[in-house]
Amino acid sequence: MDNQYVNCRFSFACGANKPSCMHPETASFVILRLKSGEKQNDSGFKGSTIIFLFEGTILVSGQKLNAGEMILVVSSPKLLIEATEESLAILCIYNYKFRYCDGGLPRIPSGIPVETHYPLVMHGRIRESLSHMKHMIEDRVDCPGINHAKAKELLILIRAYYDIGEREAFFAPSLRQGRGFVHQVLEYYSKVHTVKELASKMNYSLSAFHAQFEKHFPMPAYRWMQRQRAEQVLVDLEDEERAIKDIAISNRFSTLSRFYDFCRKNFGMTPVQVREKLKNREKIDILSIN
Repeated sequence: MDNQYVNCRFSFACGANKPSCMHPETASFVILRLKSGEKQNDSGFKGSTIIFLFEGTILVSGQKLNAGEMILVVSSPKLLIEATEESLAILCIYNYKFRYCDGGLPRIPSGIPVETHYPLVMHGRIRESLSHMKHMIEDRVDCPGINHAKAKELLILIRAYYDIGEREAFFAPSLRQGRGFVHQVLEYYSKVHTVKELASKMNYSLSAFHAQFEKHFPMPAYRWMQRQRAEQVLVDLEDEERAIKDIAISNRFSTLSRFYDFCRKNFGMTPVQVREKLKNREKIDILSIN
């Protein structure tokens, strides 16, 4: 994934003194609160994600995770998080491949099924580190530079406080992630405009692409791409300092009127109305895309 430089309202603090922060957006943090029975798919997860569960019990694609444990998952359309009781977790989403200080990763462990995620009990130092990060997220101190440093710090702590066998098992899902069909879709969809362009970029005929897509994704390719686009629009509109016109251009809308039509179709309201609801922290539903 290419580095994405983002607007930062804290640029004065790090000396950037520029309208756009010069820290690459390589990692992000999210607080996830789920009620009993509530489900969350992998929308918004762009790479490998570590789930740190502080309260409750959840199922990660059917695998149980208890309070005080952490687990690494790789973005997949089939990834599903379900709370069996009221739960609180912090998610660290990495948009880059893991690297250790010696330049390499652990070997892929043998004897662990491909679909298995191996949880670890959170070390006290990791809990302390994330407790501070939780306060920053709640205070909306969303600085890409801090996020990147904190995400890197967590990897260092995992290396410091767990033995090689535990680390190999923990990182196994990320190590197994090759350049299969799903991985290529997740890597390329944001770089093209149409399903036909995506199929071509992945060296598939359109019919073969649709056949493969149906095997791996829960909806047709066009609907899935439109939904991803809608989710990105929501993320961009949450940044109050960005102009509506700039958001329309960055999301590849040829005219502002087309962008307004897209928002009315997918959110039932204009971009301005969406932004106002996001400002008040109201939930925005993405309507069914035909």
